[in-house]
Amino acid sequence: MPIKNGDQHLQDFSQLMTLVDREDNMLEKMGVFNKDTSGSTVATFERRVDGTDDMYSVARDADRQTAGDNGAQDAHLELPFFTLDKGIKQTELLNLRKFGTQEWESVAGKVAEFIARFQRGHARTIKKAMYTALKGSGFAPDAAGVARPNLARNYQAVWGLANADMFNNAAGGAKAYDLTDQTSNPANEFELFRQHVVAVAGDEGDNYEIVMLMGSAAFSALKDHADYVEAYANYASEVEPARKRLGGLSNSRILSWQGVTFIEDISGEIPTAQGYAFPMGMGLFEMRFGPRNTVNGQEEAIQEAYLYIDEKLRQIKAESETSVLAVVTRPELIAHYTFTV
Repeated sequence: MPIKNGDQHLQDFSQLMTLVDREDNMLEKMGVFNKDTSGSTVATFERRVDGTDDMYSVARDADRQTAGDNGAQDAHLELPFFTLDKGIKQTELLNLRKFGTQEWESVAGKVAEFIARFQRGHARTIKKAMYTALKGSGFAPDAAGVARPNLARNYQAVWGLANADMFNNAAGGAKAYDLTDQTSNPANEFELFRQHVVAVAGDEGDNYEIVMLMGSAAFSALKDHADYVEAYANYASEVEPARKRLGGLSNSRILSWQGVTFIEDISGEIPTAQGYAFPMGMGLFEMRFGPRNTVNGQEEAIQEAYLYIDEKLRQIKAESETSVLAVVTRPELIAHYTFTV
């Protein structure tokens, strides 16, 4: 919609910034993040752990038993803000031909080129935000790629979890495992994580479907392990439902065995000899989008990304932005494996 008319024509084209899946993002395909919006630059995230009371018998008309309280925490976190702009002057368009053609380049053509590049940049930001949350912190790098400490918060610390609360009693749920050891059955190792999930997840599901995203080298070492060769060779009948449920895996390989679904992650965000395991369907992940950075930002509908085209007499400028934070509310339900391959 037009924001200002006259000498300057500023148009809001945020509807054109619908993010397209231009980069492999398995977390996006799996739909594990619950997406919502915040009308403020600070969003509130909730962590709730339901408890259950043991009931004891009492005499009639005696003092009655009182139920305990569920565990509930709030975290108020600032939403990082990202921008990506591009402009071109009229003098730059003169004598400029479209690549691979004999046609002159147009303003509309350059703007379409800008938008396509913006879409790719925003999709990459969303991907990095999701995977950084999986690894345990917020995504908010500065221009040098260094995490900004006031924004890139560690979620184990945010929720006040001790290492004893995490898988393997280790920070971030970290554990090392040797996939080259043919005498050790990997199924027994990953059963330890499943038991950990059952013990700490509470009554959030009747069964726990565990998914592990693995780097390519780790996945290859797993499927070549003596205890997994037969399972992988006959995978189709067992894991086809999982393939459909995860929305199609394209180039990624998949193996399901003894309650765990292993997925090769080719996003580049998980190191090739590492893996992250977590239960599906428990609402571990939240993603919040904030308002635009304009004078009427709080009056406009909140979207995943915003785009403005500023057209002047001798130049045109496109400005895009997003305010987004991905959060994990139950870090104790994530395991971070480093494999020997």
